[in-house]
Amino acid sequence: MLRPRLGQLPGEALDATVRREVHEETGLTVTVVRMLWLREYIGANHKHADTEASTHRIEAIFHCTPSGDPSKLGGHAEDDLQTGLDWVELENVPHLNLLPHALRQPITALAGAEYATGYLGDVA
Repeated sequence: MLRPRLGQLPGEALDATVRREVHEETGLTVTVVRMLWLREYIGANHKHADTEASTHRIEAIFHCTPSGDPSKLGGHAEDDLQTGLDWVELENVPHLNLLPHALRQPITALAGAEYATGYLGDVA
């Protein structure tokens, strides 16, 4: 069953949103460690501007640790745009068709000792 993209609910703390959304879409219970990046997407500035001109999203990306077995994935409320669900080691991220593409490098850098956090900008 597909559902509309809801994201954060009114009155819901952002860390609670992360825990709920991850559980709904993956079946995993996670502990939120900290926010890593803030990504903005303004549709009028990107490839599909003709169909996404009115789209403007702000997405917070968090570092979380699973308290369950990440190899046993299967949520009860897939995102309507979700195309699959896999647990992937960080070193394999560069080889994925990960969307948005702008997150490949920052996610891959998490495997190292030093990585940047903060605002990523208006990226696709």
